[in-house]
Amino acid sequence: MEKVKLKKENYVALMRGVKIFVDDKATQKKGYKILTKVVQRFELESVDELAEIKQEITPMMKGQATKQRLQLIHSFVKAIYRFKDDVNNKETLPKILALIQSMIIELITAINIPNLKTRKLAEEIFRSISAILSHFNAVPQLLQMLLVGIAGTKPQMQSNTIRALIFNMKTNLTLRVFETKAEDSEEEDNDGLSVNKLLASTDKVQDFLRKVTKIVALFLKDATAPKELHRSVLKFLKIVITYLSFGTG
Repeated sequence: MEKVKLKKENYVALMRGVKIFVDDKATQKKGYKILTKVVQRFELESVDELAEIKQEITPMMKGQATKQRLQLIHSFVKAIYRFKDDVNNKETLPKILALIQSMIIELITAINIPNLKTRKLAEEIFRSISAILSHFNAVPQLLQMLLVGIAGTKPQMQSNTIRALIFNMKTNLTLRVFETKAEDSEEEDNDGLSVNKLLASTDKVQDFLRKVTKIVALFLKDATAPKELHRSVLKFLKIVITYLSFGTG
């Protein structure tokens, strides 16, 4: 079906009209579905337009992460993907990173949620984000962005962040020199997007992994921390050790 072109003010009017559905718990799911369709169906001219629509929607998104809300976020990420080839425009990447940053906390929260479908959707969104940023050689910015959750005061958020780091390390790092894409692996996005992986042995990646490992390992010193946090830390250490390089001398 052909996409419909609307002026910015039409988008804003649509969003405000749907707000009444989102604010009502009885119709909230329906409201998020409508917002998702709006983002999916209508053609956008620039990243700026997408950012303005996201800014209009953000105040409506309250409470815990839900499948419907993640589907809305996924529609935004798919819309961002349309601008992946705009690598020569120096203004594009900062705008894309700002959009992703506005979604990151919700994705971190959702990646360790008990509901399997919601969790898998969060993982799929992270893979799509990785595919977009790999076009700009900007995947390290995503890994750095995730650290915001470690600075949180709640152990649950810290645990979720560590799980998000684990997932994104496995999605974006490789030990093999000649592996550049995840086309035939489980890291491929359901939309057919592939990730250009980072070689884990490079100095920049090794420096990042060592710094993060030191921070994450500190949680084991806290005897009062929940077991879930300690389990996340131990799982992280088990994974990160496969990527770290150790000198032989």
